[in-house]
Amino acid sequence: MNFTPAASRAGRGSLRLYFAIVVLVMYAPLAVLMLLAFNKSTIAAFPMTGFSLHWFRVAAQDHELLTALAASIKIAVAASLVALVLSSLAGLGLARNRFRGRAVVYLLLLSPLIMPFIVVGVILLVFFKVMGVPLSSFTVVIGHVLVILPYTLLVLVPRLVQINPELEEAARDLGATRLGAYWHVLRPLMTPALVSGFIIGLTTSFDEYPVASFLIGNGITFPVYLYSRLRLPTGQAEIVAVGAVITLITLLLVIVAVAFQWASGLRSDGRPRRGGLRRGGSRLRTAGAAQGGPRAAGVPVSQLTTAAQGSQGDERA
Repeated sequence: MNFTPAASRAGRGSLRLYFAIVVLVMYAPLAVLMLLAFNKSTIAAFPMTGFSLHWFRVAAQDHELLTALAASIKIAVAASLVALVLSSLAGLGLARNRFRGRAVVYLLLLSPLIMPFIVVGVILLVFFKVMGVPLSSFTVVIGHVLVILPYTLLVLVPRLVQINPELEEAARDLGATRLGAYWHVLRPLMTPALVSGFIIGLTTSFDEYPVASFLIGNGITFPVYLYSRLRLPTGQAEIVAVGAVITLITLLLVIVAVAFQWASGLRSDGRPRRGGLRRGGSRLRTAGAAQGGPRAAGVPVSQLTTAAQGSQGDERA
């Protein structure tokens, strides 16, 4: 089917209009939140009675609010780091090996995605009670690792599949240990996915409510505190001010992640930009040298794959 230039222009105009509507629907509530954060009234609603920083000062002096925020940040960072390590190990096993039941294992690791969080919270609550584990921030971290793991796995596995395994084998042939090959060859190529997975885990854990409400015990997290305060009309303005600050921090994290990916020499799809491969190549050349390999220093990047192919040919012979 042939399209005329007029039809093509109309299609592009429709796509631009659709994109503008999607952006408006997504970000208009955030703009309203940012505006109401400066409302002088005790009720977060229009019309505004004036602009003021009063509720930011009130939030900065609220000890219970600050305690809940600190607890949520600590839990989110701990859960994200643990989930990132576990998903990296699982991703390496799934991307680098072919074994019977591989698809079943992958589906089991992703199964928390289809389970309601409230069900996950109840199951873990019963489990910890039976095992005699006291409810605390530690139990919330365990629950959040279970929730975050599928998201980080979905980010890391596609990136690992894109990386040529012959690069690791070539680094091993040039004198690097298995750990050295991972650290100097695989880790730099995985870094954008690692950063993305960490940010996804951080934001998911920070605003997760059902699992935390079952497992926090006598403690409190920010979502639990938030839902308890929203029942009182006088507490809405303070919560809106805190929400505005968290929104700005979240946008800053996204900007940092995009800037980091740009600096790493990779495009948004994980493939190298023009010139980015050479920057990554300097790290690949040092893989064996950092581990004391006598042949690694000064080896061109193109010979890494050649060395791996040669070693595979020798094994076949």
